[in-house]
Amino acid sequence: MQSPGIQKKKVLLSPLNWGLGHATRMIPVIHELQRHNFDLYIGGDGAGCKLLKDEFPGLHYIHIPSAEIHYGHDGNLLLSLIWQMPKIIRYAVREHRQLKRLLRSYGFSFVIADNRFGLWNKKAYCIYITHQVRIKLPPVIRFLERMAYRIHKKIIDNFDKCWIPDIETPDQCFAGELSHGRIPSNALYIGILSRFEGLKDPMKKISVDVLIVLSGPEPQRTILEDIILHQAAGLNYRFILIRGTAGLNNDDKSRDIPGNVCIMDHAGTGYLNTVLRSAKYIICRSGYSTIMDLLALKRTALLIPTPGQTEQEYLAGFMSSKGRFLTSGQHNFNLHNAIRELSCFKPVICDIPRSLMAQAVESLAGK
Repeated sequence: MQSPGIQKKKVLLSPLNWGLGHATRMIPVIHELQRHNFDLYIGGDGAGCKLLKDEFPGLHYIHIPSAEIHYGHDGNLLLSLIWQMPKIIRYAVREHRQLKRLLRSYGFSFVIADNRFGLWNKKAYCIYITHQVRIKLPPVIRFLERMAYRIHKKIIDNFDKCWIPDIETPDQCFAGELSHGRIPSNALYIGILSRFEGLKDPMKKISVDVLIVLSGPEPQRTILEDIILHQAAGLNYRFILIRGTAGLNNDDKSRDIPGNVCIMDHAGTGYLNTVLRSAKYIICRSGYSTIMDLLALKRTALLIPTPGQTEQEYLAGFMSSKGRFLTSGQHNFNLHNAIRELSCFKPVICDIPRSLMAQAVESLAGK
């Protein structure tokens, strides 16, 4: 901890606004930075930034826009990303230029960027957070994965450090090939990041049979929500559906919401901790942040990858092969069958090693 009278070191922390996972896994990082008395600024936009404002209303916030990515209705992520690549590059260049201006205005000592390519500068100690060092591509262009890794590595090399939220030992890791194999020389494994680590099991539970947690790019998030709402109407279960949208751009006037479904735009850490521990069954996307949270709580779920998102498809298959989670495709998803499978499933529960993130933050305090 810093001594009284010593000026606090300023930290700019900025998660990518692509689903809520990048923002939620920043929550334990923020708590650890606060314990070391850093002066924290959050840079971002959209639902992820709103979630962090709700969790940490007393922090400083700076608008740093990120490219808003959309998937096609057919789930063809590859074509969508190729079409939007100029926009992604343009936003990375913009945030790189914006950081240069922010460093002149605020004098940040450290920058922590979760999957934001452009937030590096030699005038600050810059950290890049990602679990997907090795990018998975669709089978038809899998031969390009080595080139994709080299491009990503070139981006990572611009940063002073790359924090990987996983375990270094390959046979005990949770992201599999995404975070292991050839990795950059500046990489540091920090263990899993979960906002539920250290939280107690609440005394009072919530009465719910099935918890459904959705997030991620549109329109696939809404497509899955509509599938679930349509099928839930005929089932004798109590559902809670958390959209993962932080209340932005929702319009329920034209939607038929069954009486046995309670819908929430997003949930704070305390409530979500309670409902995740209370639900008999959990259904969610196979985003890595969601998986880390469930592992921290020793809960299982049925994972539904976003169609065409190769990272989620790989993680769902990897977790299923380890016997820790069930998985289902979105196109053929059947809610009744999913609940029945979960009721019979006996998952492999693993012990989670203590996070090394506290040590990583402590090393910053000494710089």
